[in-house]
Amino acid sequence: MYGYMRLHDGEADQAIRDREKAMKRFAEAEGYHLVTIFYEDEPGRFPAFTELLDELQRAEAYDVVVPTLNDLSGHRLIRSFMLEKLEDLAGAAVHVMGAKHEKSTARPGRLGDTSTADAIDHDEDAVETVFRQH
Repeated sequence: MYGYMRLHDGEADQAIRDREKAMKRFAEAEGYHLVTIFYEDEPGRFPAFTELLDELQRAEAYDVVVPTLNDLSGHRLIRSFMLEKLEDLAGAAVHVMGAKHEKSTARPGRLGDTSTADAIDHDEDAVETVFRQH
């Protein structure tokens, strides 16, 4: 299992370590070994996400843990696009710490957000452009 989280400006080192420890505990409680965590540290940028996708494909790994869905993106459309890429390119399931649906495939509608899934059908090219620019 791999982790992914977004770092926030001004976030204390201890807060980051606490989230890392929580991700490790979550993985172990679910029967996984947390191999590494990918960190996104610039708002609106996604290089760590691209590295995560590459690593999932290389390692043939299928599970990712995030502290919250907002760690992917605070923007619903971009977040849904990212979830879709995790499923389509890597076949990965996303585990959200503390969520009722701890393990869910990455398809946006399966995370209970069908309106966003519908928006993706209409705006996927726009979101692809956002990712290419960053």
